Amino acid sequence: MEARYLKGSMAKNEDPLRQIDVLKKENTKLAGQLDQAREELNKAKAMTAAQTSLFSARIAVQQRQENYMSMLLGSSPDIIILFDGAGCFAYCTDVFLKAAGIGNFDLINGKRFREVFEPFAKNDVSAQTAGSEAAAWMNAGAAGIPNWLDHIDWLFANMNYAEAGIGANSLEEVLDISGGNPRKYQIHFTPMRGDSGAVEGAVMIFHDVTDIENAKNEAEKAREAAERASLVKSEFLANMSHEIRTPMNAIIGMTNIARASNNIDKIQYCVGKISDASEHLLGVINDILDMSKIEANKLELSYSEFSFDKMLIKMANVINFRIEEKRQIFNARVDKDIPAAIICDEQRLSQVIANLLSNAVKFTPEGGTVILQAQLKSLEDLKQRIRDDGLPELEPNECVIQIEVSDTGIGLKPEQTALLFHSFQQADSGISRKFGGTGLGLAISKRIVEMMGGTIWVDSEFGKGSTFAFIIRVKQGEKASKRSLLQAGISWDNLRILAVDDMPEILEYFNELSDQFGVYCDIASSAYEALKLVTEKGGYDIYFVDWKMPGMDGIELAREIGKIKSAGASALDKSATIILISAQDWNTVESEAREAGIKKFIQKPLFASVIADTINECLGVEESLPVVDAKTEDHADYTGRRILLAEDIEINREIVLTVLEPSGLEIVCAENGRIALEKYSADPAGFDIIFMDIHMPEMDGYEATRRIRALEAAAAKTVPIIAMTANVFKEDIEKCLAVGMDDHIGKPLDFVGVMRILRRFLG
Repeated sequence: MEARYLKGSMAKNEDPLRQIDVLKKENTKLAGQLDQAREELNKAKAMTAAQTSLFSARIAVQQRQENYMSMLLGSSPDIIILFDGAGCFAYCTDVFLKAAGIGNFDLINGKRFREVFEPFAKNDVSAQTAGSEAAAWMNAGAAGIPNWLDHIDWLFANMNYAEAGIGANSLEEVLDISGGNPRKYQIHFTPMRGDSGAVEGAVMIFHDVTDIENAKNEAEKAREAAERASLVKSEFLANMSHEIRTPMNAIIGMTNIARASNNIDKIQYCVGKISDASEHLLGVINDILDMSKIEANKLELSYSEFSFDKMLIKMANVINFRIEEKRQIFNARVDKDIPAAIICDEQRLSQVIANLLSNAVKFTPEGGTVILQAQLKSLEDLKQRIRDDGLPELEPNECVIQIEVSDTGIGLKPEQTALLFHSFQQADSGISRKFGGTGLGLAISKRIVEMMGGTIWVDSEFGKGSTFAFIIRVKQGEKASKRSLLQAGISWDNLRILAVDDMPEILEYFNELSDQFGVYCDIASSAYEALKLVTEKGGYDIYFVDWKMPGMDGIELAREIGKIKSAGASALDKSATIILISAQDWNTVESEAREAGIKKFIQKPLFASVIADTINECLGVEESLPVVDAKTEDHADYTGRRILLAEDIEINREIVLTVLEPSGLEIVCAENGRIALEKYSADPAGFDIIFMDIHMPEMDGYEATRRIRALEAAAAKTVPIIAMTANVFKEDIEKCLAVGMDDHIGKPLDFVGVMRILRRFLG
């Protein structure tokens, strides 16, 4: 263009220089315009870049916000669901998808609320609205809605219901979202409004309150249990106060009466009452101690082999005097298949049986009946009981014995039986006031039975009596696998026996025994029937005659049998033995009975082993199962023997001196362990036995024993040392033995226990 311009200008003969100058100016102007355009372009580029950067920043912030929201929703333990304005699924948290077993959200996206939730709802559980706003909505038109699904449908249909002024609605409902695991949810429904105020959707939050409810329920149960336990223990303490104070009042009162009296009969009466009250008080204390062992998990069993029959006979002897006082009938039946010797804890088993017998006698009125039964049980017999209580299978040489104590007493109501066998409780708090007792016996018995691998239960009908039964697992003893009632080489084949009793149960028992023994036995229900049999059959070798019978009693019958014998009966009859059987003590009738020709006595209840021993005795052989009655046991004579008694309490020394006075022992006393050590060291060969108290001042029994055993004298290594202490836990006994003592006797001391020790160590 410039060339054309120059050519044209030159053609017109214009001044070239001038033209060049013009062109320069125009170029300068164009260069400025170009620079300005460039500057504006750079500004535009910078603006575009800034806008792009700002948009990217906004996108990043939005992404972060969405991530935070996603993490927030994903971390929430609650189920959160968003719905669009039509009530269809728009979003839900993974918690719901996992609980409901839904693979991904696309499977329910766009579906209506009811379509998804109806399978999870328990429609038989009506919704429970909560909160004033919910109440406002319900009052506004939702009242009477049958279930929660219909209620939610109503909420979706009325999200724009302005008059309600509602912001949220809450329900509580049980849903089985997971399948087989119903949970309780608080359901919150909230409409979502846009900027214009129009409802654009809704959010529902399902908050699982099952664990909270359970925790509240457990806390409430724990609170109620604590209140019950506190009440029970308060009643127990009140009962204990009564149980302890009653015998203490009797002891103190009778002691004061005896001191003020010069009448020997009255003093003897007071002493008897003091003895009874003391035994009752000791029983209360023993129950408390046993319960404390159980609570401290220190109750342990000590297994040994013993005669099962002999143990039961001792229990019968113990309870008989109370049976006599209430004029009750006491029968016992022992299965012939039970091993003669078993391995178990004899003392604890006796404790359970004695407790059940004591309760039966206590709660049975005068003239009632108490029955003790023992049976050998097979696993088949115990199938239901084993299934109910989970008893394991029997081990080799192990058997199960079931013991029952039945009575015709007051019985129990079903709600009362539920309280039995629990610590510090009785079936009725009024029972302790009327009948006495600590309420611990059955709880202690239950623990003992369970430790013996068994279980205990009760069958009772109110007003008609009760049967307490328990089973235990025991080993068969080595002495005899079966009860051997006949002495070796002695035949009963030719014996003729007559049993006379007005009780059908006793006659039935003799029939069973005759089959068991293989001996000839007739029975008669009255003295007159017995005399008729004696006359017709020419007499018997042995007569078992009940004492108290209507019309003619057993002693009079013995006299009549004696008349028949002296009138010329057979030679067999002249050597006959008449044995009196009675629930009364032998001392009551001994003089009159012997005068009538009665040679022997058996106290009811009857035991097969005792009858067998008595028959063997009549045939001139020793008893196979001797029965020792502690109340009638003779004092042994230890004249010339010497005992060292270490005891710091004067009254305790006096008791031992009095108890051992009939034995002929020479007793040397020491007031503490140091004096005992000095006296023994001075004459080690001069003492035959040492009774050592444990807790004494200056030197206790443990240290005194250690030092005696450490003496050089040979006698110090072998002299029997017997611990005397009220500490009767197993670890206390083991501690005594560990320091070199030979045996242990608990306080308060009793004659039987002391004599047992003396017989063991002095012969």
